[in-house]
Amino acid sequence: MEREYPWETASTYSPPRREGLGWYVLVAVILALIIHVAALVRAGNTFYESEISEATDWVSQPVRLSMAETELEEIAEVPPEEALERPIDDSELVDDPEAAIAELQEIDIDINTNVDEVSFPEMRIEKPILAGANIGDLLKPTVGKQEDTDIPDPGKIRIDFQEARKGQIIVDEGTQLADVLDPDKVVQDLGKLKGGNGNDAAGEIKGYTGLYAYANMSPGELQQNKATIGSDLLFEFNSTTLKDDARITLLTVAQLIDRNPGMFCWVEGHTDTFGGEEFNFQLSLKRGQAVKGWLVKSLRLDPKFIVVRALGKSEPVVTQGNQIAQAANRRVDIKMRKIPPNNTAERVLVKPGKPPQEIPRGVPVEDDEGGEIPRAILVPDDENVPKAIPVGE
Repeated sequence: MEREYPWETASTYSPPRREGLGWYVLVAVILALIIHVAALVRAGNTFYESEISEATDWVSQPVRLSMAETELEEIAEVPPEEALERPIDDSELVDDPEAAIAELQEIDIDINTNVDEVSFPEMRIEKPILAGANIGDLLKPTVGKQEDTDIPDPGKIRIDFQEARKGQIIVDEGTQLADVLDPDKVVQDLGKLKGGNGNDAAGEIKGYTGLYAYANMSPGELQQNKATIGSDLLFEFNSTTLKDDARITLLTVAQLIDRNPGMFCWVEGHTDTFGGEEFNFQLSLKRGQAVKGWLVKSLRLDPKFIVVRALGKSEPVVTQGNQIAQAANRRVDIKMRKIPPNNTAERVLVKPGKPPQEIPRGVPVEDDEGGEIPRAILVPDDENVPKAIPVGE
């Protein structure tokens, strides 16, 4: 029977050892140190044994310059001033030059006016043009710029106004021009005509106000007054086309409408008493529509606040006379009102109320001549009537 375990006899591994290498390394290091020390010592001896040269000054080489030969500029000598010869005696000088004019010698100048022929120096062409050469440019006449010296308003500056925005109304009354008719002056002239139903001294048609004065009234005053524009100022005779000068007058009407928003502008057309009813009615209607059309299309005013009424010859201000005397009848009335006219207003149904009760009145009674008038009869007091008896407290 074995008394030992199997693991006790197991072999153990040990790595191989390198013996003797450490000495070789040590010797190599020592030799390297010795060699380096020896090299340093030798190099130091060589540095100290080398010669050091002394510092010397640097000397440059001489520079040779060659002189250029140039000629000197000759300076002109100023000539000496000539000596003035003064008179020996100063008393010969004259203080006043004008006094010496009389002592000057007169020189005769012979001017011959009898000349038969005037002679000029001869002119020759040194370089004539070749035959057949184009000389068209030389024959063109020279025309100067034509300037108009007739200036109507000298010194007047032209002013370019800024364009208005879309939908904007700008009306400037400005100043009256000499060649443009004033509507207020036309109304005054019509009022001065015989039979014009107006005040001859003031020259105003009765019941009308000047257009410019009407445009500056308050809304309350506008409803109580009216303005008129002569049709002869706006249209030609029996024409419905506006004149060029009429647009200046209509700008005042546009200003009147723009200053009073919400009010209705009544444009009433009138004619004279000549012609038929239908013709005058259509003429006044078309003229009123022409005025409204220009205000709406040109100035973009609201058409619902401009109402046209055609009255024809139904409301003349002059009932007699010829066409010149009845010029006041041919007119366009302008009225500013808060409501439209009756013929264009909306009709409202109104329920009829109860008729008012009649107040009874006294009826006189005729006297009866045949019978006697009844008189009052006295009735005696009844003694049996009980009387009030006071009761004590």
